[in-house]
Amino acid sequence: ISMAVVIQMMMLCFGGIILLATKTDPRDVPNGVVFKSGMVAAIAIFGIAWMSDTYFQYAMPQFKSGIVEMVTNYPWTFALALFIVSVVVNSQAATARMMLPVGLGLGLDPALLIGLMPAVYGYFFIPNYPSDIATV
Repeated sequence: ISMAVVIQMMMLCFGGIILLATKTDPRDVPNGVVFKSGMVAAIAIFGIAWMSDTYFQYAMPQFKSGIVEMVTNYPWTFALALFIVSVVVNSQAATARMMLPVGLGLGLDPALLIGLMPAVYGYFFIPNYPSDIATV
């Protein structure tokens, strides 16, 4: 059983314990402001993720050939790839974990990759993070 499934099971269990301990009527939960905001954010995030995944799965072969040539000739352009992936993924760590091995595989200098690390912070560019959406 994966850690993600264990975390989901624990969250569901603790949610049930909270409902029982506070004697909250489960029918009142969907009417709460926090629940409504959370559901709007979750649906928006899944919609954006689904759209992005569909687009990139279709366009990846064309992107790959063009990007490999561009990055080989102009290594600094790898920062653009880091930024764009960060916008789509919404995580600096996930972007670094995905893209740094790609950069090394393309033969980019590790010192250059370290210098490009600020480019992995791009998820502010499109307000699709749950807290951003809830704020708007």
